[in-house]
Amino acid sequence: MSPKGFADQDQIRTLVLVLIAIVLSVGAIYVWQLNRANADLREKTLARASRHAIQLSEARRDQISALLNGADATLRQFRDQLAAKNMPAVRSTMRTAFESFPEGSVTHFSRVDADGYISFSSLDLSSRIYVGDREYFKFHQAAREDRLFISKPFLARTVQGKWLVLLTRPIYEAGRFAGVAVMALSPHYISGALAPKGGDPNDVITLFFMDGTFLARSHDLEKVLGTSLPMDRPFLAPDAASEGVFRAEAFSDKRVRIYAWQKIERFSLVINVGLDEAAIVEPIESEISLTQWRSGIGMALIIGLVGLVAHLIIRVGRDQNERAAQESLLRATLDSTADGILVVGADGAILEFNHRFLEMWRIPEALASVGQDAALLGFVLEQLADPDYFLKTVTALYQSDDKGFDMLLFKDGRQFERYTQGVRLTDQEARLWSFRDLTEQKKAEEDFRASEQKMFTILENLDAYIYLKDAEGRYVFANRSVRELWHASMEDLVGFGDEKFFDAATAANIRANDRRVLVDGETLRTEEINTVPMTGDTKVFQSTKLPLRNDDGSIYALCGISIDVTEQRRIQQALAEREEQLRSLVEAIPDTIQFKDAEGRWLVANEVCLKTFGLFGKWWQGLTDTEIGAAQPELAPVLAACRAGDDAVWAAGETTRLVEEVPGSGGSMISFDVIKVPLFDEEKIDVPWLLLAGIFRCSNKPKPTSENWPPCSA
Repeated sequence: MSPKGFADQDQIRTLVLVLIAIVLSVGAIYVWQLNRANADLREKTLARASRHAIQLSEARRDQISALLNGADATLRQFRDQLAAKNMPAVRSTMRTAFESFPEGSVTHFSRVDADGYISFSSLDLSSRIYVGDREYFKFHQAAREDRLFISKPFLARTVQGKWLVLLTRPIYEAGRFAGVAVMALSPHYISGALAPKGGDPNDVITLFFMDGTFLARSHDLEKVLGTSLPMDRPFLAPDAASEGVFRAEAFSDKRVRIYAWQKIERFSLVINVGLDEAAIVEPIESEISLTQWRSGIGMALIIGLVGLVAHLIIRVGRDQNERAAQESLLRATLDSTADGILVVGADGAILEFNHRFLEMWRIPEALASVGQDAALLGFVLEQLADPDYFLKTVTALYQSDDKGFDMLLFKDGRQFERYTQGVRLTDQEARLWSFRDLTEQKKAEEDFRASEQKMFTILENLDAYIYLKDAEGRYVFANRSVRELWHASMEDLVGFGDEKFFDAATAANIRANDRRVLVDGETLRTEEINTVPMTGDTKVFQSTKLPLRNDDGSIYALCGISIDVTEQRRIQQALAEREEQLRSLVEAIPDTIQFKDAEGRWLVANEVCLKTFGLFGKWWQGLTDTEIGAAQPELAPVLAACRAGDDAVWAAGETTRLVEEVPGSGGSMISFDVIKVPLFDEEKIDVPWLLLAGIFRCSNKPKPTSENWPPCSA
């Protein structure tokens, strides 16, 4: 190959300066605007995801606690009625549970006697079944205390092909262990409470025992039932904190997730929320930064506590024997109910009360045995936040036949629901008082309201533009970013459509997209260019619109999330134009031009360079001199010398001119007058570029020396 004509030294110096300026400018913009910005955004996104996982785990911890507390309350009532041998009440409790809980969530109730045999069951069992070898029976038999036991999930003998979780409590009669009361739940019911509303499909919420055994999972439950996590998980360590965050590869599907755990100490369980890291990082890597907010949109509502009402049946007989039987039934019923019951005669004498009443009001047995309501009133007034109101209403109700229903507040924070009505006994008028402890229920309601406020605060402080529309396309919510963009208050937005904020054509286009979401149930991810009428600014948005559904699957609203990418698109366009200009300039130069990074990898080379080295039409980009030499053995010595020259230039840290040779046709060597320019940042730290500009002479001419070269400056 014959070399082309040389440019004079002034032209070369000018070209080098121009190329250096272009490379430095492009490199600085690229590194500063993209690499560092993206790295910082990725770190902040993962940090936000960790905080979000903690919030979700706290909400699910409270939700699961409420669910298990409700189930335990039903189990205790069932157990107490069994111990009292009150079978009508037992059947009523089971019937209420089957009707109140979701279908299939409670499979059966049963009693195991002290010998380990099932002596009673809501299932139709054809023979006696021995369960004395089960873990829960051995636990209660040895514990000798009233404690709730939650079994590991297992495939039931009595319910074919179904996984069950047993909630059990011991039965004591006359202070002796008399068996176990059992309430069987489906782990799918518990898993249903974990299922996140929204978020990424690969997000997972799991409920574990302290030894790592799976109890419930928001999806793919069948894959993990009967298995356990490796004990290397941080929340399974003996000294693990009650909550924390970590990153790990999932046991079941091998996906890397950011996990946040919360221990539920009362039930010896751990709830673990895992957010899929790929879904979090994907928007950044693909320049669609919207998906990171999807995982925070859907928050499951806390399942309300199911109120259980026990029916009080009082039947008064006409003769003494029937009265005694009815009183016995009344006593058993009163002692089995979760409410505190008090019956007071017209003369102020206490006719009946149950132990729950004494327990709730903390009344000593000796005081109750006095048998006068006035004595009890004097004792309980000190506990109340407003004793005057309590005494006033009690006095008024005793003087009338009216019913009464109100709430009582205690100094220590307890809250009782009070109901009263006049009743007619066989031989006298009386008043029935019923007290229900709603302290935990009220606390759960307050926690739920606090959770709602927390969600509102999160949405208000996100930089993304987030809004909700009803089924008619009217705004029902817009966060602070939307309101500031449109210079509008919440009152200006709620109840109005897009016609108020956009021109007719833009509003029509938005409505068409909204119908695809609200009617067809699509999730749309689009790039929109809209002009804000209030400011006249035209902006580019990355937008996602997704449907929000009721439990029956019907769509009731649209959630929209938009991110302003106007500046990002402008930078991308400018970079593309600069890159095309540089490429055209390099290809237009008749000399050999190549760019290498600090590791010696070939990044850019013009056609002249590729033909000079015999690489035109071959793969070379991203390869080092050594790797190219391995593929082209005839070039190996020359490329090794080139690499040595590169190292010398890096060591010198300045523009260097030298002579290098490349084999020509017929085995001759062509000498090159080479200028190599190392590029550094301001602190003399090399950025990944080495500029190599080659000017060559034929091998039959004398090699240039330092004496016949004019001075060279960078």
